[in-house]
Amino acid sequence: MEALKDCELVFLDPDNGLLIEREGKHPRKSEKHVLCSELCGYLGRGQSVVLYNHRPRKKFDGYLDDFRKCFAGMDEVRDRQITVMSFHRGTTRDFFLIAANEQHTKRIETATLRMIESPWGSKKMNLFSWCCL
Repeated sequence: MEALKDCELVFLDPDNGLLIEREGKHPRKSEKHVLCSELCGYLGRGQSVVLYNHRPRKKFDGYLDDFRKCFAGMDEVRDRQITVMSFHRGTTRDFFLIAANEQHTKRIETATLRMIESPWGSKKMNLFSWCCL
C-alpha cells in the first residue's frame, strides 16, 4: 500500500482471485489473493483499480453475480462505475476496472472504446459496464 500511494491507477493480478476476509480474522494463506481490504484501501484513498481475474468454469451470470454481491458489500466500491473487459482467446480473462472518480471514469471509457475500435476489438473481446449499487 505504501509503495503505491502516489499512483492514480493500481493493477492487481492475484493468482487466486479476490479473497473476502472474515471479520477480525486475517486469512492464513492470502499471499496469492487480493484481500477485499486491500482493494478498498486503494479505492478509499482515491486510486482507481484494475483487478485481473481468470474466469473459472462457471456460467457467466453466476460468476458476474458473485462479483456484484461482493462489490455491493464494500462501501468503497458502492456507487462507482465498474467496467469489465473480457478476453476469450484461450482461457477467459476478465479485467475489472473500478474508477475512483468521475475523471477516471471518463478516461477509462475513452481508453476502452479506443481499444474496441482497434485491432484488439476483433480479438474476441467483450466490454460492459455497471454501477455497483
